[in-house]
Amino acid sequence: IPLYIRLNAYLAVDNTMGNAVSNVIKITVKPYAPKVTVSLPTKMFIVGSFTASSGWSVFVPLHQGYSQDGFYYGVVYLEEGAEFKLSPKDSWGEDRGFDAVTFGDEATSAQISQGDGTNMKNATAGWYTVVVKTKVSGDKVTYTLILSEAKVYLFGATGGDIWAWDDTNKFTAPADANGEWVSPAFTASTELRVSVKVGSIDWYRTEFTVHNGEVFWRKYDMPNNWAETMGADYSVKPAVGTKLYVNFDTNKAEVR
Repeated sequence: IPLYIRLNAYLAVDNTMGNAVSNVIKITVKPYAPKVTVSLPTKMFIVGSFTASSGWSVFVPLHQGYSQDGFYYGVVYLEEGAEFKLSPKDSWGEDRGFDAVTFGDEATSAQISQGDGTNMKNATAGWYTVVVKTKVSGDKVTYTLILSEAKVYLFGATGGDIWAWDDTNKFTAPADANGEWVSPAFTASTELRVSVKVGSIDWYRTEFTVHNGEVFWRKYDMPNNWAETMGADYSVKPAVGTKLYVNFDTNKAEVR
């Protein structure tokens, strides 16, 4: 197909002086659409020796952000010197290590080094939000890893009707992987809304509730509330003065 262009030249940086325009130049272009042979992963896991309860045979699932294809996150405790890999399935064969992952910011690059073989090695112990962004690039899927300090917040009426990342409603993190995250005391007995802060992502894309004593991560469109979308047993209405206790290592949670 033909494309027609002109070249513009200026004497001044702000394009106010000496504007010169060339004749029309015709370029013949052959359209090309690369054949896509791969697709974004529908699951993501982290595997390795990052806590006492983990191991190289335990594939810990990360969670897809609501309506965020190829975007996964999880709250994970990484011990000092912990080594791990990422995998789109809960078995070996497609795992991604240090040589197959891009680090999304300087903080992550400083935190992660190459461990044994192609393992990724963590520098400083602590609770992290592990984010994995995947993208189809030509005939392969690229992986970008971002680590940041884990932060969890209450939203809505149970936390003073605040619908923002407000430190008044920030959970207290435990000292190690075996402890529980603890919310501020609830100020109203209305439906519980809780979220993990993941960069600039909207809070409702990384939201969770408590169902049958376990953390249930949001997967669906929810115009109003958990009760309407999922049913009454997904809608937690805690008593005033109680708190939410969450163990992200075991995925257990309860109000008491």
